[in-house]
Amino acid sequence: MTAAVIQSIEPVVSQGAGNRAPDVAETVHGFGDGLVGTLSRPQGRARQTALVLLNPGLLRRTGPFRLYVQIARRLAAEGFVVLRFDQSGLGDSQL
Repeated sequence: MTAAVIQSIEPVVSQGAGNRAPDVAETVHGFGDGLVGTLSRPQGRARQTALVLLNPGLLRRTGPFRLYVQIARRLAAEGFVVLRFDQSGLGDSQL
């Protein structure tokens, strides 16, 4: 990874009952050499521990049946910052 700063690509706005944690902010970021990830963070004060969820095998960062989305949002609602990203050549990340 050559970039030291994560550059924001676009904010993600979640609406409806699918977002069970309205106090969670999510943004999509690009960093390094074409990697793309989603940062989930609490609206208020965050804990000092952050978590990184790597994509499972050949699936994109949402995980099987969007499991990683649910995990990231739940952890963010509990105060953790969570980054889930697509490894090179998977999902939205370039090869």
